[in-house]
Amino acid sequence: MNDSTVVKEYRRAKLRAAASAIELAITAMEDLINDYDREHTKFSGCHPRQGHASTLRQMQQIHKALKRGRT
Repeated sequence: MNDSTVVKEYRRAKLRAAASAIELAITAMEDLINDYDREHTKFSGCHPRQGHASTLRQMQQIHKALKRGRT
């Protein structure tokens, strides 16, 4: 193996680690949002659940980009 191959493998490993970490964060955010759903109440736009849902969508977009990422 040459140096560029080693560097490329190292970067791939880091990319996989980042994708894995954000998957765990997405799961945690989904659980948090689902806890609010159990209350069976109406949510205004300023309710924390709405903010968490927005953050979740952003995290899902980041995860999608990481999965497509190239090194």
